[in-house]
Amino acid sequence: MDFFRLPFAYGALDPALNARSVRDHYEDNHLGYFNRMNSLMPPGTTPQAVLFQGPTQGPLYNNTAQYFIHNMWWENLTPDRQGPPAALLRRLGVTETDLQRLWVDRGTALFGAGWLWLTVRPEGGTDVVAYPNADLPQRVNGAVPVLVMDLWEHAYYCQYGTNRKRYLENTWPHINWAVVSARLAAVTQE
Repeated sequence: MDFFRLPFAYGALDPALNARSVRDHYEDNHLGYFNRMNSLMPPGTTPQAVLFQGPTQGPLYNNTAQYFIHNMWWENLTPDRQGPPAALLRRLGVTETDLQRLWVDRGTALFGAGWLWLTVRPEGGTDVVAYPNADLPQRVNGAVPVLVMDLWEHAYYCQYGTNRKRYLENTWPHINWAVVSARLAAVTQE
């Protein structure tokens, strides 16, 4: 398996995420998870088996989950400043202001490290939820993620200190809503 290729240049998200923050996060944290995952993976085991069939604790699971969640996170970001398309907002039944407020509030409320998710519930409908550590929505409640934001301090501390709220507000315009919309359509088969 090849290491995930970043879909934009290190400085492309500046000033929301500066080049140093992106480079350090990608080359140190993300690559570190990839290398540890590969060093711990037993022969004949797939990452999907680790993520969805095995125990949800321990170094192998944690590094595998962090690697794949980071892949999704990077794909969720774009240098282009944009807002969610009107069709997506109608589908979710919210205004952009309400969705952004919920996104920032839920992300800010998580105690400690983890991930912020927009998910599709198994019975339908969507949720904005924050889970600690490497918890995956699929394992927590069977929901399918369509958007994720990194809430670990390494994602924002160099640039924002402990101000997670400002980080979430500043990265909101860089969410790649085309990717989110495509994931949502695939999950709901529209």
